[in-house]
Amino acid sequence: MVPEKDGDRKPALLASRRKSWRSLQLSASLSGAVGLVVGIRYNPHTPATTIMTPATLLPQPRARRGDPLQQPDFLHLWSGFYYGEMAACELSVRLAEMAPDRHLQRFSTETHHNDETWHAEVFQQLVGQLPGHPAMPPTPAWAQEIANTVRTCNSYVELTIGSLVVEASAVFLLELQSQFPGHLGTTFQRMLRQEKGHVAFATRYLRDTLRQAEPDRRRELKELILETFRYTRDRIRPQFVRLHLEPVLPLLGISVQDYRNRARLASRKVVRSILRG
Repeated sequence: MVPEKDGDRKPALLASRRKSWRSLQLSASLSGAVGLVVGIRYNPHTPATTIMTPATLLPQPRARRGDPLQQPDFLHLWSGFYYGEMAACELSVRLAEMAPDRHLQRFSTETHHNDETWHAEVFQQLVGQLPGHPAMPPTPAWAQEIANTVRTCNSYVELTIGSLVVEASAVFLLELQSQFPGHLGTTFQRMLRQEKGHVAFATRYLRDTLRQAEPDRRRELKELILETFRYTRDRIRPQFVRLHLEPVLPLLGISVQDYRNRARLASRKVVRSILRG
């Protein structure tokens, strides 16, 4: 994971992960356009290695009233997203290592990992542009818990369920931030499109896996899906809300209770989409 109090090493860590990831791509002999899998096609996107610089990403000629970059409390939200995206980067690597076929592996290497790396770098830039240029807070316990689970899990299906849960939880918060004005809103709109693509991909894969499974295996997978969502709801989400959302949700125009209600409904919708699809 990222060192707790060493802001200078974080860009190097991301670069190191990209370097090792290129080696994995070469060893797997993967090249060409984004792969097709279960009938879903994804549009090309800017690679993580060519992300926009802070000057072009978030031009701020003058401070605006209500400008998120002038609100110190956004440190809570954006640092939480940063650590979530770092966990998603690691998860995408594990998915590629265990992918049962070449098309699934290509999606993890050429789309999923690049997207998540770019997201992490954006949130790192955002935190650095807040008033006082604060350092990234230490890695929270929930992020360490997710990372440990990713490292020890040896099932592609189980990791896909975990990936779906994490990314589906982020969509609503990205929708709120996509309404920011100017380049900041445009950046979040792009993130939102990418995360929705990841959710659609994982949902379709799990649907097909359930359809093709034997009855006993199907029941086992359904219970695993429900168990993962319950675990996120009861253990991970409360920590995230307390540490990262309570200070900033009023700035996004939503109460904590309203967020909890919306997150609960969104989770149910995703579960039903998989189980009844």
